[in-house]
Formats: sequence, structure tokens, C-alpha cells
Amino acid sequence: EEQLSVGSSEYVRRHRSELSEQGGFVFNIDSVGSPMGWFEVCASGPGSMIRFVEESLSEYGVYARGNEGVMPYADHFPFAAAGIPGLTVMRHNCASGRFFHHRPDDDLSRVSAPLIAKLVDAAARCAVTYAEGAPAPFPGSIPDEQRREIRSCWEDLFGGWNGEARARQQT
Repeated sequence: EEQLSVGSSEYVRRHRSELSEQGGFVFNIDSVGSPMGWFEVCASGPGSMIRFVEESLSEYGVYARGNEGVMPYADHFPFAAAGIPGLTVMRHNCASGRFFHHRPDDDLSRVSAPLIAKLVDAAARCAVTYAEGAPAPFPGSIPDEQRREIRSCWEDLFGGWNGEARARQQT
């Protein structure tokens, strides 16, 4: 999972056609348990998606700063490569990102269960609001400029849609 979103990229490769037919968006939660810090929404999709998520989270007292663009090192990225808008919510607790992230002292003593519960409740409400919305609260597409950058990163980092086969052929 931590090796360049292997699980999500494999899932998207196997289910790409049905994902394209179903539409929707991806809401990924990762590294959010720190009791201190600030939330960031890293999104590949329309600006209105970021605003929708920021507003939905704030109703639960979860305040996040949104960044529109391409983040290939998060599990929503392979979905974005397939044309599905998506985002990852993270919590930074120091200038370089997350202080206890992937270290021996990264244990449950560094996690706030109530904070995670609040974020999951907010995310669930966001998903229900999106699913029940008619019309949807934002377009189900990715802006052209982002799509070009996503395609470039997908080809470069993941080997494109046949990346697995290409990697096996090289060995």
C-alpha cells in the first residue's frame, strides 16, 4: 500500500471500465489521527468539489485547507487517472508533514480516536449528500489542465494503463 498506491492502482486497472460507467468521486482519508495539526484536502477535480468537501467537513467542526491539483502519491490518484475526481484528506502536524509518520514511535498513543470519528462522520455525511444530490453538488469531471498533468504522472510513475505488464516484461 505504501509503495506508490499499489493497491488502488491495481484496483483501478482491473475495474476501469465499470468505474467510468458509474462515475462519482473518491474520498480518501489518510494519516489523520494526530491530535494536533491541520487538515489538508489534496484534490484532483473541480474547485467546486473542494469547496463542497470543505463546507461538509466544517459542519462537523473539521476545518481543512483545500489544494487543487495533482498528488500522485495518494490513493485517490489512480482514480483520477481513470477520469474519476478524487481527493485525499490528511492531517499535518509539523512543517515537513507528519512528525510521527512511519517511525517506531508512530503508535496509538499518537492518535485521537474522537478526531478520527468526527472526520469519518463528516466524510460519510459528505458521501450521502453527494449520492442523494440531484443534481450533483459538483461536476463529475477533472479540469483539462489537471488531466494533462495527471496523464503525464500516470505514465511516468505508474507506467500507464499497462504498467504492470510493462514492468514484468522488463524483468
